[in-house]
Amino acid sequence: MRARLVWALGGLIGLAAGCDADIGSPSDETASGGGGADGGAVPPDARPGADAAGDECVEGWGELLENPHFDQGPDVGWTSSGADIILSDAAMPIHVDSGDYAAWFGGRNELDATLSQPVSIPDAASDLRLSAKTCFVTAESAGTHDRVEIVLRDAGGAVVGTLSDFTNDDAGGVCNWGSLQVSSSPAHAGQDLSFEIHVTTDAANHTSFYFDTLALEALSECGS
Repeated sequence: MRARLVWALGGLIGLAAGCDADIGSPSDETASGGGGADGGAVPPDARPGADAAGDECVEGWGELLENPHFDQGPDVGWTSSGADIILSDAAMPIHVDSGDYAAWFGGRNELDATLSQPVSIPDAASDLRLSAKTCFVTAESAGTHDRVEIVLRDAGGAVVGTLSDFTNDDAGGVCNWGSLQVSSSPAHAGQDLSFEIHVTTDAANHTSFYFDTLALEALSECGS
């Protein structure tokens, strides 16, 4: 079952004052700067659904990801395959939205790449919420050619929930950072899953899908 609500500042992928960029490889154009909040892991006793001992429900929203904002670099929390995805501001053809790192999916032709990490959904979870800053840039013509999907997989690799997906038809000609938020139910309470962002591009006119300031939160409602 999939429920999806996506809204943005000013539209589906909201357009905010952002940074114009081409969509070449990291060596085509470099940028510097960046600074902002740390995206570090949330301590176990601050997460929803259980206290530090793991035996008492804690009400409210809590972060499920380690290093969700990517600002601890590519080696903390995340596993990538098919390409280097978490890159520093200086290695990007755009400026990151905040901090020192962001995630770049696509950017070249015939790419099949994934960024993932394990997540444990609290037993009392009733809802999941995904939020991020995004900008999507393409040289494609109309029609579905390049795609990025955000999914949850079980231990066997099967997709148990799709949080969102985008194609080159959702992209423009320049990078303008906007806001994404998705609410998903069921929440897959009590399950150990893999959170995955997967990109595929075709043989020509590639698309870049940029993500920054990511969060995946669960709402725990403990009852009486």
